[in-house]
Amino acid sequence: MKSIIMSVLCILSVFLFSAVAGFSQAVKATVQSVGGDVTFSEPGADKFKKLAQGQTLAPGSKIKSGNGTARISVVPGVAIDVESNSSLVMSEMFFVQYAAGKMRKGTVELQSGTISALIDENLTKEVDFKIKTPQGVAAARGTFYGVSVHEGKMYTFVKKGKVGMSSQSKENETKPLPAVPVNP
Repeated sequence: MKSIIMSVLCILSVFLFSAVAGFSQAVKATVQSVGGDVTFSEPGADKFKKLAQGQTLAPGSKIKSGNGTARISVVPGVAIDVESNSSLVMSEMFFVQYAAGKMRKGTVELQSGTISALIDENLTKEVDFKIKTPQGVAAARGTFYGVSVHEGKMYTFVKKGKVGMSSQSKENETKPLPAVPVNP
């Protein structure tokens, strides 16, 4: 009898843990539109190919724009606009479902140029989206913001909402800066 009770408790604890922990699924970004000269390389590859509408991009894909732009859906509810003369890596893209709700997680590493993030305003509590640069990190606390890297400096602009900032120190540690409020 004791072994049956222990077995039932083990099964219930596994069920309870899976209901609380949920599941995490890696997702691919989808190219919504492309105009002009925009190329990409697959994770681990050095050869760049022309980016096309409808194409999917796995985490680790690199994107370079010359005289062109692209709109890419990073995770459900989050898109970025890649401006001309930009270079970036699609580093993290996950969709997490758990008992208390959903979470969309995405990180883009901007090496140079400008990208804008557009986040569905109905999903801001379900989104953890960051733009990393060599100089720091801009994390979504709003629905429309952008980041530029130009001549070794990071610039952030916010059209709506807030953006939490952190800078990279010489030891490559992240140091938080206050969120930037914007009047809509």
